[in-house]
Amino acid sequence: MNAIVKAGLKYFLFFCLIYGSLTAISLIPQVGQWGNAMYRPATERILQSVFQKAYIKLKAKPNDVSAIQIEYASKAKVQENWQIANAGGSRRAIKINGKIYEFDFYKTFFSFYIFFVALMLLSPLPRTELAISLLVGSILYYLFSVFRVVMPLAFFLNQPEVDIYHASDFSMSIIKNVNYYLTIGVNLLVVLILWIGLAFRKNNWQQLLRVS
Repeated sequence: MNAIVKAGLKYFLFFCLIYGSLTAISLIPQVGQWGNAMYRPATERILQSVFQKAYIKLKAKPNDVSAIQIEYASKAKVQENWQIANAGGSRRAIKINGKIYEFDFYKTFFSFYIFFVALMLLSPLPRTELAISLLVGSILYYLFSVFRVVMPLAFFLNQPEVDIYHASDFSMSIIKNVNYYLTIGVNLLVVLILWIGLAFRKNNWQQLLRVS
């Protein structure tokens, strides 16, 4: 039992060291900017494919690497304005007055992804299996983070003043309830589930903890 406690304490201390180091690196502005820039393009394409009635553009918030702004507007209204401008003989570019939804990139993805990476790096897996598991986990957690962006955006796109989508009352109640439960605690739970599913092998952990 003492051996298990010592091994577990050693593992915890190494985890704190790795997680603390990765967190410190992630807080460097240039690293945050890089992560923010890497996250936006694929996420923008996914949102555009999910919400095809809206023009959607993701951009970094000036002077805030932790935030991503989603600018959105109704395609139908833009096309209507375009037709009106063409009918009037105007060749000037149309100004799109889009609305903006902003989310915290660190809380939605980056900080919890670092937590997942730290857990995986200390998991007693062969290098090839570790690399594959880390890749699979990264993709799955990224997709979950996009889901966390999709749900509040779905709520805003269904508002009467936005007039892009018109979900039923039942659908809106589902969207509201899902958004209510998508807390930071759920991020942590998803990370732990991914880690357990991808990294836990009884024989490997017995070897790490020196359990016969």
